[in-house]
Amino acid sequence: MTSEVETSTKSGEDEKQEESAPTELNAEQLRTLRRTVESIFSKDQILLDTVLQMNMDPELTVLVQIVAVHPKVVAASGTVERVIAVAKESPKLNLDEETQRIGPKPTRTTLIMRDFPEEISQSDVQELLNSSAQSADVCSIRGDHNSMLKVTTYFVTMDTEESTLNLALWLKGKKIKDAEIKASVKSEAFNDLLKEAVKNTQHMMQHQLAAQFMHMQIQQQQMQMYQNAMAAQMAATPKAKAKSGSQKLEKNKNGSRSQTFPASPKNQKKASQSTPLRSKTAPALGKSEPGFDTDAEAKASRRYTRSEIIAICKRMNKVDAPSAFKAAGEEQKLLRSEPILTFELEKALEE
Repeated sequence: MTSEVETSTKSGEDEKQEESAPTELNAEQLRTLRRTVESIFSKDQILLDTVLQMNMDPELTVLVQIVAVHPKVVAASGTVERVIAVAKESPKLNLDEETQRIGPKPTRTTLIMRDFPEEISQSDVQELLNSSAQSADVCSIRGDHNSMLKVTTYFVTMDTEESTLNLALWLKGKKIKDAEIKASVKSEAFNDLLKEAVKNTQHMMQHQLAAQFMHMQIQQQQMQMYQNAMAAQMAATPKAKAKSGSQKLEKNKNGSRSQTFPASPKNQKKASQSTPLRSKTAPALGKSEPGFDTDAEAKASRRYTRSEIIAICKRMNKVDAPSAFKAAGEEQKLLRSEPILTFELEKALEE
């Protein structure tokens, strides 16, 4: 049983290793990968690829790691090891194994077929090239039409310089629909001009990046200024006192506090329930009533609360007439002969 488990474990590990190991490319796939890398370093592609230009050194070489992550190379199953392998075999690429950098090599691999009449199409050119011995080395065909002269020039990109020269020799004396073929090999000594173009692009991109960085810094400084101004304004503004609902505490002259409510039906009901009711038979106390003509006596009566007045009255055995009783006239029964021990208000509240 143990041996069976060990065998299954080993087989599972072997399967994982086989899955993780990259599959080897066949000859056709390697050839496609090589042409893909070569097309990346063509003059037209370099001028269109700003990312590639930004990573180039003065000799127009790029690190292999950057080339390996190019979208076209990834689509062709390219890795760092495979890119190095195809670069070694390519006649169009320079490889520095010490620095691991790849760059274009000036080669003559473009064939120019000039001044075809408009009725000659690209398919006609492709059909002629397929009949040659160098048909397998044809990478691409591109046409350039001149509407003023009504002629078309075709550019044929070949795999090697040798196949380009051989194809040019084979095309001598050939015709396409009675149109004589004028073929020549294009010189690829463009490194000096290409270096200058790449250098200008790098300077332009660096200026743009610097301008964007400065713009971001200015925005951050302005935002910080606004935040500081808002903080200073909030610090200078006094804070409003918090209120509990619509209630407000007020101080009386004697230092006690009383609650006042706004004139709403709900609060009026609360006020009517909490405010003591005055008896209908009891006279209202005020400055106009007898016995309270002076301000001193009126103020003195306001120093006591209702409960204190009730307690004082309960301790009284006899009611003494105040000094202002004579001025009010004895005909008015201002005071009773006995102290009021139970007020009508207390009776109403008890009921």
